[in-house]
Amino acid sequence: VVPIAGEKDTGKECKLFANTEKSAELLKEMDGKIQESELETKGTETIRQLRQKNEEKMLADLEKKLSGLDGLVEMFSTCIGCHGCRSVCPICYCRLCEFDAPCSEYEAEKYEMELRKRGGVRIPPGSIAFQIGRMIHIGLSCVGCGMCSDVCPADIPVASIFRKAGKAVQDVFKYMPGKDIEDKIPVTTFEEEELTSVED
Repeated sequence: VVPIAGEKDTGKECKLFANTEKSAELLKEMDGKIQESELETKGTETIRQLRQKNEEKMLADLEKKLSGLDGLVEMFSTCIGCHGCRSVCPICYCRLCEFDAPCSEYEAEKYEMELRKRGGVRIPPGSIAFQIGRMIHIGLSCVGCGMCSDVCPADIPVASIFRKAGKAVQDVFKYMPGKDIEDKIPVTTFEEEELTSVED
């Protein structure tokens, strides 16, 4: 754990907390002073509370913009279909994404059919379906790293949207991705008594 609270020039000095046996062994080989210290400090708790407060505000602001399907379509309307968000996502691990597979390619006939049916055609096609597909696919495992938003050339707050959707699902299953490697992803387990709140 490397705490960066902004009070020191981390290019010259920083603290490394060894929270596991492996990390303790690693630190033995490094230059610097080794001393006993508490991992949880008043400073880290203050930062945690501030982050939580900021996240709650961000999700509340997003709630106003994402009102139903129209809000979602509006939010992703500037997506150019570059798939950069997927390329940098540490959760997307498929060797071949369905959206890059030949079955997802738009042929001239599909464009013509959509043009006649709707009176217009969106270029690139399928960008909304792509984002919703990704949301369904990785929402439960999203750790909110923010890399998708960092690379988006259209400045879409992809990470915030996915964080909101992911948190809603994670709360249902009481699951926090990335916390413990031993925790099983809910979609890989089966419980006979589960989600009883949605039953008739």
